[in-house]
Amino acid sequence: MALPKLPPRREEPPEDEEEELGGAMTFIEHLEELRERLIKSLLGFGFATILCLCISGTLFDLLKKPYDWGIGKERQPILNIKDALAPHLDRFAERIRPYFFGSDAGNPAEKKMPLPIAETPTAQPASSLKSESPNATDGFTNILAYHSMFEAFMVRMKISIVGGIFLAFPILFYQAWRFVAPGLYKREKRFIFPTMISAWFCFILGGLFAYFFVLPIMVYFFAGFSTPDIPGIWSMDTYFTNSLHITLAFGIVFEEPVIIMLLAFVGLVRYRHLKKWRPYVFVGIFVVAAVITPPDPFSQTMCAIPLLILYEGSAQCVRIYQRARGIVDEEEKESEEEATT
Repeated sequence: MALPKLPPRREEPPEDEEEELGGAMTFIEHLEELRERLIKSLLGFGFATILCLCISGTLFDLLKKPYDWGIGKERQPILNIKDALAPHLDRFAERIRPYFFGSDAGNPAEKKMPLPIAETPTAQPASSLKSESPNATDGFTNILAYHSMFEAFMVRMKISIVGGIFLAFPILFYQAWRFVAPGLYKREKRFIFPTMISAWFCFILGGLFAYFFVLPIMVYFFAGFSTPDIPGIWSMDTYFTNSLHITLAFGIVFEEPVIIMLLAFVGLVRYRHLKKWRPYVFVGIFVVAAVITPPDPFSQTMCAIPLLILYEGSAQCVRIYQRARGIVDEEEKESEEEATT
């Protein structure tokens, strides 16, 4: 008598193919999850903004430092690249000045005019506008001033908002990650902590790069266009808005290595892809730099150069990661075999 056949044994899924974190979710559940993450992000951002508003005076003084370094009112204590580039910037400005101010522009230092004398006790004396630094811009006034009743207050509000973004960045990034986490495997969840720390570090690093390198050089260069007829009285709102814009833009673009490495860890990007896309990425970098920076070629170039360096560095890091994990692309393997033969 033949024994009945037993049902086939159910095979356990391999450990690599683990179940998703949150399982399947309906459209309504996705909307509820999105609402929860947005509320938590806004609460974290609001708290960080209020905290920055309480110290907005200190942040105001810190963000004004690149202006003082740029016009030579104070000497930059660390990472002073502006003084090293000042002679080259002066020669470049001398060459292009006739195209902006006519052939009779000449050297503005030879045509200085006496500054107006202060008429009120609150006015800044003309003698105090002169910089004592040897690398000071040969401008005429080059001072900050606000031109409306609410400008000084709104500047501090903008500083507090951007400071809140920098301070609350880990919270914002974590909430965004938690929103996409239900669609990821547990092996992909391991990247959340190192990615969050790396993203915050690169974001702060980009802001510091703009603060110490880009802003002083830009102020020095553009302050050199002062003329005897048109003194350099800068709008406070315009200066701080552009400074915050540039600082925030550099913080964002410095996330490029984190994004590339994260895509490489999950297997969506390989070194051969980065090598193949290099010409198109270079063009796209200059387009992105033109969009996120103020409308001048100097800011665009200062933003595009670090992006190009970060892309090449990220590509080499992906290549090292693949070799360490034993991941060899077919094209790279064939090229190595041809080189050996």
